[in-house]
Amino acid sequence: MGNVNRGLAKALCALAASGMIMIGIAALTTDAAARPKRPGPLCGPTILFECTFKDGSTQLVGLTRCEVDKFEKKNRATCEPASF
Repeated sequence: MGNVNRGLAKALCALAASGMIMIGIAALTTDAAARPKRPGPLCGPTILFECTFKDGSTQLVGLTRCEVDKFEKKNRATCEPASF
């Protein structure tokens, strides 16, 4: 009876080990699209830009480097980092 239990235990261990290997392989070969995506570019902190509009007026605006292009296109302005 002891040999039967020992053989059964070996079979269960082998089955569990192969199952863990299969899970590991499946986890490592998942499609990259299934992984969470990193956020976009690092835009840095919000800083003050001095923006000049088409009518000649200027305004201080708090923007990140990533937001400047959108703001300039939307408002037809040119912006430079403010210098004091």
